[in-house]
Amino acid sequence: MKTLQQFDRGNLKDLREAINNRLSFLELDYNIKIKFGNINYGDNNFTAQVKCDLVVDGKVVEAITSDFEKYKDAWGLKFPLGFTFHDGDSIYKVVGLKTKNRKYPIICESLGNGKRYKLTRKFINLKYEEKEGGA
Repeated sequence: MKTLQQFDRGNLKDLREAINNRLSFLELDYNIKIKFGNINYGDNNFTAQVKCDLVVDGKVVEAITSDFEKYKDAWGLKFPLGFTFHDGDSIYKVVGLKTKNRKYPIICESLGNGKRYKLTRKFINLKYEEKEGGA
């Protein structure tokens, strides 16, 4: 058994890995996805965020996905979840709505590199209208 004298960046990195290994057993037992998030620490203690999402039919159900379906009419979103569009040489897919982001609430994922981006609803509504009008 390891004994820590204080918390520091190095041992917290090892501790994060150990915690993630143990959390993976809970993920399997409860069919959820657990993410051990940001760590804030001092010499004698640390705090960390833990985020849990349901897994349905093998897919993680994120809050941004369920919020999109729940609030799309209230936010005036004309496009469906999963809408894909071109911008430049890249293709993006709408993956959710983050209601706390007032200016850039739409979360899109690049199909090329998998990175996520925040965009305005006006921009995506225009892309949807262009695609529907041109189809």
